[in-house]
Amino acid sequence: MHRLKIFVILILCIAASCMAAESHVSLYGKWQNADNSHLMDIARDLVDRNSCDSALVCYSIVADRLRDNAYLQEDKKLLSRALNNIGFIYGTYFF
Repeated sequence: MHRLKIFVILILCIAASCMAAESHVSLYGKWQNADNSHLMDIARDLVDRNSCDSALVCYSIVADRLRDNAYLQEDKKLLSRALNNIGFIYGTYFF
């Protein structure tokens, strides 16, 4: 019986570590090379699927890229949309 408990705990630990492998850090690394419009589309789809924490990663990447480099009018609009969506998600889903 004792061996069974240890075995079950070991299996649960392995399963938990596998599920944690797709963390937000790995999502950031996965999506950091995508272009801004593609990230905005991904984020919109993620919000529709109620994966708002992952959508925040996408919007944050866009906002971080454009925060100090939004010289064109289109970039300014995209930055404001990303920041607005971040605020919307925080206000709607996390408060």
